[in-house]
Amino acid sequence: MEIYQKELITNEDSSLGVLFLKAIKIALPFLYYIENDADPFLTSKFMIKKKYSNELLSTIVESGFNANDFYGKSSFPRHSGHQCFEILLQKSPLNFRIIPFGESFEQFRLEYNVFAPGFGIELYPKGGESIVFEEVKKNFVWWLTNHVKPYIDEMEYPNYWTILKSNPLGIAGIDFSKNEPFKEEERKLLRAALGEIKGLLKENFDLNKQQYLTAEQKIHYLKEALERLNKTDWKGILFTTIITISYDLAFNAEKRDKLFSLFSKVWSILQALSPHIEVP
Repeated sequence: MEIYQKELITNEDSSLGVLFLKAIKIALPFLYYIENDADPFLTSKFMIKKKYSNELLSTIVESGFNANDFYGKSSFPRHSGHQCFEILLQKSPLNFRIIPFGESFEQFRLEYNVFAPGFGIELYPKGGESIVFEEVKKNFVWWLTNHVKPYIDEMEYPNYWTILKSNPLGIAGIDFSKNEPFKEEERKLLRAALGEIKGLLKENFDLNKQQYLTAEQKIHYLKEALERLNKTDWKGILFTTIITISYDLAFNAEKRDKLFSLFSKVWSILQALSPHIEVP
């Protein structure tokens, strides 16, 4: 589409008039894009080709990530005046920027945030060289593996200190803060709860025989500890045992949360029951 440019009446002998003319010639193309709701940079020589940006999106999916956790946009990187293509991990400080090098659509430099204190920026290549797209793609996969995945894992990892502070494993009527032995009725209640949890583990988790035996041994240890530990020490052992079970069974973050919820649910149900119940 042609861009209509009006004639300008100016004094050619006037330096101010010459500068004004040059300014208008530069501004008119941008005014055209604004009037047509377009971004002049998207068609500039500084953006990467669509086939490359599309291939990077495919790489995210092929690497096992959810594409909806990322988004791409054009931006100006900190260490370059050139427009670049930037891939960002949603709600995080991690960005990966592909910067066209020189006047070529086939040569690039990279700038990305790392998963480290301060989430600093690294440049690649280190010198003044450039790389082709295949090397961009290899570095992008490396960034996803070594920086994005650890960041996501850290964000999904449960905060056991917060869980412990909120005391989801408390039972009404049993004061675990007291450094005293359990009463026999309290032991019966807890043994019943642990027996129920052993059955629910088998029902709610796809465990093989060895995994189930491992969990069973840990629960049996908790039952035996009721006879020799005071309330405060036993609750500490309980919390540690839940964490140990989740790691012994190689549970991911979702299953670890489910395991904690399972213990809490059984506790809340049994606290309403009479302590004079049949112990499995």
